[in-house]
Amino acid sequence: MKTAKPSKSNRIQGKCVTSDKLRLNIKNLEKDFYRADLVFYDLQNAVPSYEGRVFLNNPSADINTAKDLQHGYVGSFFVFGHGSCLGDAGHCDVHAQREKFDFVPNPLRPQTVSLVITDQLKKLAKKSKDFTITVCPNITRPPIINQEEVDMENVVKYSKVSIHTYDKET
Repeated sequence: MKTAKPSKSNRIQGKCVTSDKLRLNIKNLEKDFYRADLVFYDLQNAVPSYEGRVFLNNPSADINTAKDLQHGYVGSFFVFGHGSCLGDAGHCDVHAQREKFDFVPNPLRPQTVSLVITDQLKKLAKKSKDFTITVCPNITRPPIINQEEVDMENVVKYSKVSIHTYDKET
């Protein structure tokens, strides 16, 4: 059985998002860290599905930028997006509280996503104390029925990003 190769036309470059500068001087940490995470808070998933390619200190990155440390690439996260709502008005609204018989959490609630960047951060931190984080969305083209209704450019939406380091256990 032959499997079809994905067509490049199924992928769309969305607008890359670059954070404000974050400061981390690893020399000032009390102990060496054994793990570092890049954490995105309130990541929205009421958007098309995409791969978020993450780059440190490369605000000019896009989805064609090489995925290597020389270009600041530290990894990817994936959003299984919702796209547009096909239900009745209010069907996809996120409510502050669950309904009485709603046992399943609303999948459109913002998420917290972590990306382990330990080795990459240790290498890049030798060169700089200030970091910018750029996320470039490599978007999967939604079905034709949704294409007109979905913002295909502004898909990366989060409230805050931070770097967490963890001390080595003694």
